[in-house]
Amino acid sequence: MGQQGITATARSILAAEGVRGFYAGLTAQLLRAWTYAPARFGVYLSCASLVCPAFPAPSEDAAARRLTEALTPEGATSLPFIKRVGCGLVSGAAAAIISNPAEVAIVRMQVDKSLPAAERRNYRNVGDALVRAGKEEGLRALWKGSVSCHDIAGIWVAFSSSGSHDSQDASDIVADRPPTRSGRWR
Repeated sequence: MGQQGITATARSILAAEGVRGFYAGLTAQLLRAWTYAPARFGVYLSCASLVCPAFPAPSEDAAARRLTEALTPEGATSLPFIKRVGCGLVSGAAAAIISNPAEVAIVRMQVDKSLPAAERRNYRNVGDALVRAGKEEGLRALWKGSVSCHDIAGIWVAFSSSGSHDSQDASDIVADRPPTRSGRWR
């Protein structure tokens, strides 16, 4: 398609593929969302309970907070900052590995559209992409590139969100260095 604006791109997709073209690759994106986030949170909670058996996981989300409170033992204390960072790194790495097959399917489905017609695989959905990749290239194909930028980014996101979402810990870290008038930390 080349360099074109969003309106021209939308028209091009509509003309070539119809309304369904706007949803191409949606199944792969959903699989990725349904594997990465639950894996990250599940591994984080498991890791946190191993390093500090009685901790309440802080949360901004009311539903998640109610669930955490229901599962947290009475009188539990907060997980220390450094342990949250460690658990965030572990959970990010595990979630990246778990969700990598979905990432492979996303890339394959996106690249397939740009190939010449004779070379396309014409994946029907994420299941088709995963099964065919596994059959044609072996199960290892589903973890191609698993130590790549997206995994490192996933680990970093889990690290940064798990380690710093408690504003009290953040304020403890920078308590000796208040922001300047410009808003930057000294």
